[in-house]
Amino acid sequence: RVRFDPVVTMTTTPAVLTGVLAGLGCSVLPEFLVAPALADGRLVRLLPDWRPKDGGVYIVYPPTRFRLPKVSAFADLLVTSQRRDPKMTSTK
Repeated sequence: RVRFDPVVTMTTTPAVLTGVLAGLGCSVLPEFLVAPALADGRLVRLLPDWRPKDGGVYIVYPPTRFRLPKVSAFADLLVTSQRRDPKMTSTK
């Protein structure tokens, strides 16, 4: 187990990457996003043998009577993608 006290919190993955590159701390980020920084040495793996558990993609939004069509379309796209790619299916 690793315990930590966050110094800063961010809500977007690109912002987290920018913070990590600026030296604010460490994070778990998608491989495709960090690959260039790992390749050129700007980032290093702190726990090279550790991998997060496989999981799915989750959509969380507040309940509302009227949902923007683009939000519904995005949710439908994710559900369709999950059905096509069994690796995305969550076991929870």
